[in-house]
Amino acid sequence: MTLRHKTLLTTGAAALALLLTGIAQGATPPATEEGEALARTPRELARLLGVSEDDVRPDSQRSFSLFGAPVTLGGEMEASSQADEGFDLDADEADRRVRALPEFKLEARIMPSERMAAFVQAKAYLESDLLDQGGTLSHDSGLRLDQAWLMFPDLLGTGLGLQVGRQKFQDRREWWWDEDMEAVRVHFGNSRTSGFIAMAERLWSGDASAPLAPDERHIRHLMATVSKQVGDRRELDFFVLHSQDRSGAPAAGQRFNEDAVDEDDARLTWLGARYRGRHKLPSLGKLYLMLDMAVVDGREDSTDFVDAGNDELISGATSRQNVRGWAVDGWASWELPIDLEPYLTFGYAYGSATSPGSTTGEGDFRQTGLHGNNGKYRGISRFRFYGEALRPDLVNLQVATAALGVPLGPYAWVEAVYHRYRQVQARDSLPGSRLDVDPTGESRNLGSEFDLVVSFEYQRRWEAELSIGAFRAGPAFGDATGSWARAASFKLNYNF
Repeated sequence: MTLRHKTLLTTGAAALALLLTGIAQGATPPATEEGEALARTPRELARLLGVSEDDVRPDSQRSFSLFGAPVTLGGEMEASSQADEGFDLDADEADRRVRALPEFKLEARIMPSERMAAFVQAKAYLESDLLDQGGTLSHDSGLRLDQAWLMFPDLLGTGLGLQVGRQKFQDRREWWWDEDMEAVRVHFGNSRTSGFIAMAERLWSGDASAPLAPDERHIRHLMATVSKQVGDRRELDFFVLHSQDRSGAPAAGQRFNEDAVDEDDARLTWLGARYRGRHKLPSLGKLYLMLDMAVVDGREDSTDFVDAGNDELISGATSRQNVRGWAVDGWASWELPIDLEPYLTFGYAYGSATSPGSTTGEGDFRQTGLHGNNGKYRGISRFRFYGEALRPDLVNLQVATAALGVPLGPYAWVEAVYHRYRQVQARDSLPGSRLDVDPTGESRNLGSEFDLVVSFEYQRRWEAELSIGAFRAGPAFGDATGSWARAASFKLNYNF
């Protein structure tokens, strides 16, 4: 056994030991951020587990009785729009696009008994192009089932909670997961320790008109996390994720429709930890810290495909490579001791890359595929913390960040964020990027981005958010150096 595998097994054993310790200490519901035990009522647990970190709901919601079972209705109406331009980094080519994205979300919490809760969340959506200079206007609408699950908060008197059905997995920064999946999950916790163990898989998209993409099918996830309060407003989290793609590589010479191609199959394991905490600085304000670390190990099979015409592809040879990478993402946010209480934030993220001379991609860190990279510092709204315009994955990448946030009274915030991007190894690819072009592979300097986020929230009913991002290409994009890609979004929500 190699040192690498021994280290991975040791880390995994330590994380598992913490999980089992949390279960042994369980017999109470999961802990809140402050480490206080939640109320045992199914109503409270359903609300906690059902509503996304991105959403708010008023304290008072409509309730009634259905066949003797208490039912609480809630949801939101959202008017939103998005605009972008310059994503081909060609100033001479008009590619501005404006879209309207309204949606209506309805959710119900049902308490059939004192020991059971049910939660259902569905939405109606519209995605309509108002302007598309680079293509044809498109319109799409439909209904989507986001969640539908049962929760038994005190299973057989053990204090463990069992959640079964289509449910939301979302960590605070969406660095690990932000996905609705069919799953069986066991929750445990007390006033200082909480977590879960789950087996999950995407069995369908939730929308009959939009089936799962080929590369999203047959991937089973074993997931676990434990959060431990280590002091006043300080917490240590551990994460474990094992994902196995069971779709299998196709035999050479098979024909596929181009929309049915799955090029990569992987069996990967991630282990990681997160620290977050608030530290008071005498006479200097408060310091908020967040640090994420992760390693990934496993193997990946990649199949080559050649164009056969008529929107078909023919499968070729399949190659296998080992995967072993690591990543770190940390930031410090200083709340200044002046009346406005603005904050300054400095952060740095690093996703490893294969060393020169090694198999290409073997040492690259991969994000989980369930991630969203969406979070916040000290303000109201959550935003893409690697850039509203570029939105790269943390693969072969370094991101340096500086931000300034200022509260505008009790209900609003304005935040300015700057990012500087460099590749670890110069390559002609940028995973996760929204750009329509790739780097040339001749320079590591990808460029920089400036984002502006203005957010508003009133009485947990009204929300408004304006996000603007502008990416300026660096020398890694060759002749496009200095070109701009811009994105903007606006949403207005009414929560009920």
